[in-house]
Amino acid sequence: MTAEIKLMAREYKLLLDPLRFKEAYGSRGVHVFWEKSLKPIIADCIDRRRSGKPRFKGEFGRPTERVIRFFDTDDMVLTRSEWSLRQRTRIVDDTEDHSEHELTLKLRTPDLFIAAATVVGAEDKNITDEFEEDIAPLAVAKFDTSGDERVILSSPASVRCRFARAFRRKIHASKPLGRLAEVYRLFHGFDANLTDSALGGIGRIARLLHGQVMLERVYNGATVALGAGIDGRFTFTEWYLRRTPRVQRVAEISFKLAIPEGGLARSAAQRALMLFTSLQDDLCDLVDLDNDSKTALALPARTRLIHHMERDSHARPEASARLCQ
Repeated sequence: MTAEIKLMAREYKLLLDPLRFKEAYGSRGVHVFWEKSLKPIIADCIDRRRSGKPRFKGEFGRPTERVIRFFDTDDMVLTRSEWSLRQRTRIVDDTEDHSEHELTLKLRTPDLFIAAATVVGAEDKNITDEFEEDIAPLAVAKFDTSGDERVILSSPASVRCRFARAFRRKIHASKPLGRLAEVYRLFHGFDANLTDSALGGIGRIARLLHGQVMLERVYNGATVALGAGIDGRFTFTEWYLRRTPRVQRVAEISFKLAIPEGGLARSAAQRALMLFTSLQDDLCDLVDLDNDSKTALALPARTRLIHHMERDSHARPEASARLCQ
């Protein structure tokens, strides 16, 4: 029997359309977004603290910058097995520091018990293990009479939950990833979790490819007091194409709350849910309805599609009608 694994945190994530976000908030987008949109939404949708003060606190500080690469095999064996492999590299003096990388091997599944029973690197002290719940808007894809796909957020606003098991380690090497066998070596026991993989010689020598290299800017510092000693910590994440840093691909607002040892108080969970559904309603015109996760934008299979999209970074396909109810 495996040891009991408890959820460590919940993170509520809302992807925004980068172009619409910049149009709405300008060059100081993140800071204006906090002052003009997020703080009023918090004040309007959830009650005040006992002191009478609104529940928003702090502000977004200066961003942290990193370079992001997502890896998979040519036949996308990781993605098809609900895994992702991310490499984060620090930027020092405007230059990518190739001497150290953070590797994250993450499983996302709608099944709580599958996530809880997943074991990778159980006795490896170099690997950290995080078990969290990812919460996103509930959306429905529909096709109109011309066959074009349209995405509609549920009305009333609701949520879709997946469970994320993330295994992380630091690697001191200029090029740590080349083949799938190296992932097996770095994350012992991982191969047993690949349900759609040939685990023989061919599977192990499969080459790893990465998609578009992204420059990541992460803003932290703003929080919301949810009660019972629980704070939701906001993160605003931007991704730009590394080779063309003016082309923004991702704008995501999220807030994350740690789950105490004794569990999450109902009042805090209720406020978090009210806030997230209010964000969907009040930011409806900014929500990205073309993508359901930022990870998908950086996978190898997306490379050719993004290349074509770069021809006109301001164009929006007619098929991606934006509907909010």
